[in-house]
Amino acid sequence: MLVLYDVVVFVEDGSPQKYAIVKDWDTEAQEKEFHERAELERTTRILTIKQTVKRICEVYDYANVSGLTVRFFNQNRGRKNVTPSKCDFLDGLKLQGLLRFGTELKRKILDPFVGQDCQMEKPLLVIVLASGEVEGEKTGLLEHVIINCLANCVADPEKGRGVVEFQFAQVGRDIDQAATSLRNLDNDVRVGDRVSCLLRPGLDGIGDPGLKWQIVYHGYCSARSQVIGTMPLSLWAMLIMDFLSTILRMS
Repeated sequence: MLVLYDVVVFVEDGSPQKYAIVKDWDTEAQEKEFHERAELERTTRILTIKQTVKRICEVYDYANVSGLTVRFFNQNRGRKNVTPSKCDFLDGLKLQGLLRFGTELKRKILDPFVGQDCQMEKPLLVIVLASGEVEGEKTGLLEHVIINCLANCVADPEKGRGVVEFQFAQVGRDIDQAATSLRNLDNDVRVGDRVSCLLRPGLDGIGDPGLKWQIVYHGYCSARSQVIGTMPLSLWAMLIMDFLSTILRMS
């Protein structure tokens, strides 16, 4: 069923400002602990992103040997036609810049791939790997951007509401508070049939034997099988299960 979709992986490559703030520490031990935690968070996110993108490519390669597209929130180092053998560009990944979730989703993904002038040959699956933290834009902009995109698709006789799907997967260790924006999005009835969010433990828990089945369960239940718009969501369910099952087998 993957052959029915074009796939874009959109990667958050920003660095949360809470890890860049200089504070007056009471003790050297507190300062050391803070910086160690920040470094662990950055390292974990980079490793998870690299592993996940490679595994998504390996799944998609069975359906489309020409590969998928990878783009980043901040860096202009995205690639087209990414296959399992062409993931070396991820080795230089750095986390820097703001986390402008809705702004960059619209500018780098929705406008060029689903915009008014786009001639789409297949429906688009957008897989977003992100912490869920938002900086540098208004609260609620992400939901607004997705709602507008879906409304424009409905108004276009060549597209329809089912022409784009979103799968958000949370990465990072320090994610409890950051999950709020994704949780709100997942529960928003205006976009709920087009959006699925894999929250805590997120992708970072995929290697934990005690958590990985919870992740599969969430991925399955989030991929609803009703038919809305022009595309059956049962296809979406099969796609997500293929993706998650493959990651589990490789963990």
